[in-house]
Amino acid sequence: MTDAFNQQIFIACASNQAFLPHTATMLCSVLENTDKTVKIFLLHNDIDPNDLVKLAEFIESYGSSLQTIKVTNIPHGIKANAFWNDAIYFRLLLQDVVPIQIEKIIYLDSDIIVRMDIEHLYSTDLKSHSLAAVEDSGWGIGAFERLDIPAMDKYFNSGVLVINLKKWRDDRIHEKVIQYIQLYPEKAVYPDQDGLNAVLHGDWIQMPFEWNVQHGFFYSEMNRIRYADIVEDPAIVHFSGRGIKPWDRDVEHPFKREYLEYRAKTPWPLQSVRDYLQLKKKIRKFIRNFIIRTYRVRFIYSLARKIKSVLDRTLPSVEYREDKATVVKDEQVVRQKISLLSPDYSVLRGPFQGLKYPGLESFGSALAPKILGSYESELHEVVEKVIAKNYSTIIDIGCGEGYYAIGFALRMQKAEVWAYDIDPDARKLCEQMAALNGVADRVHIDKTFTMRSLPNLSGENGFLLCDCEGAEEYIFYKDPKTWDLLTKNFDLLIEIHDVFRPHISAYLYDLFSTEYDIMRIFSTGDPLRPLIYHQFVQQGFSRDEQIMLFAEKRAGLMEWFYLKRKA
Repeated sequence: MTDAFNQQIFIACASNQAFLPHTATMLCSVLENTDKTVKIFLLHNDIDPNDLVKLAEFIESYGSSLQTIKVTNIPHGIKANAFWNDAIYFRLLLQDVVPIQIEKIIYLDSDIIVRMDIEHLYSTDLKSHSLAAVEDSGWGIGAFERLDIPAMDKYFNSGVLVINLKKWRDDRIHEKVIQYIQLYPEKAVYPDQDGLNAVLHGDWIQMPFEWNVQHGFFYSEMNRIRYADIVEDPAIVHFSGRGIKPWDRDVEHPFKREYLEYRAKTPWPLQSVRDYLQLKKKIRKFIRNFIIRTYRVRFIYSLARKIKSVLDRTLPSVEYREDKATVVKDEQVVRQKISLLSPDYSVLRGPFQGLKYPGLESFGSALAPKILGSYESELHEVVEKVIAKNYSTIIDIGCGEGYYAIGFALRMQKAEVWAYDIDPDARKLCEQMAALNGVADRVHIDKTFTMRSLPNLSGENGFLLCDCEGAEEYIFYKDPKTWDLLTKNFDLLIEIHDVFRPHISAYLYDLFSTEYDIMRIFSTGDPLRPLIYHQFVQQGFSRDEQIMLFAEKRAGLMEWFYLKRKA
């Protein structure tokens, strides 16, 4: 091989006509941040030749090159559906369409931006493994059982891959993956990704999270805290998940602006959208200040809320991001006030009044509203109904530190409570709360819930609570072995995360509507909470302090499904 060949970085991507502007944006971000020459292989099936010329000229302006490869045939038995098009399978064809002398290549999805030199990723030592990848931000919930992957393995995201092409060719990896998808279409919920994980478990190298920072890092408060450094300065931002793409007008994302800046440099800019976003940010800031200053005047507040509602439907969103110093200062104020209101850290009001916390620590959600008793007040009536039903078994999926799990155990003296959380710190806090409140003998804490975890209640009634940050479709599906066990024995309360995956509410409604009566409950915005709960705190707290104390800091409007079995 020539020295010039060895000095290149090889990248592959896949696109169709509709996605071409986003592919160009991704490639722009690569070229803007990479010093070496990049050779790009674009696999496509329907892109206009004139657009391919424009893209090639754009890439050549950076001193790099583009080779386009038109894919005409997708292997029999694998096909597009309502959520994915044929392009997701193109990565499985790389070993046959890329020159034989190329033994390593980076594959990149189009819905990403690269913020650091891609050479660092390309230099990954694959050793004898088939690829290097980053663990999926959903942590593979439900995938291990569905794909028969050993529990000690991990589940990777296929949007950023460093591929050992030589091994793929020698071992015919793509044939094995395609065969798996063909044989088990019901298991391959995320077809190419599930197929790759099923075939290559134990044969891939885990890369640092910063090289594929997916939506789960940005929209989960737990992850934003735990992985603060990665979230603040990721090497690759992956706008994974449906409904949170940065080119959608109503989507909020901390790196949306960077996407738009790269997009503006391509032959397919969106300058008008950037100007629109600036306008929306100013309007939202004005409305926020207006609401805070006038919330005691009900008529004015009602008018302002209507104006905000109209604007929210017509203008795109921009995330309001405070600097770290302000956030830390606010947290210190909240902790100080909570210590004054509840010196022993016990819950002051609400359905779990008297529940004791071992310290000023909550996991994955705001602590102050829990201590005050206003937390998820929209559900208080449902919680009291659950307690009155006297269920024999309570299951809490995504239990965090145990607010609901331990709260229900405290109020329901005969119930056995099963609490699940994938994070070890959350489980440790839950254990401490169970012991502190004297219910440790009835609270069973574990890592991962699947439908196979359901106990056989032998005619008794159970209640299942789920807050799993967008993994609802992984957990709930019509498993023939457990579906009747669920629908005949359990009522449910599920927090819906359409903010992460916009189809979740429709999926769950279709899944449960035959066997359950479904009540939909919507969350209250943080600016409204001081109006409703101001009596919960002592006089003398300023409006800003009350807003901080009651804030639940949600990513957007949330929804719950309360599901009761039909008679």
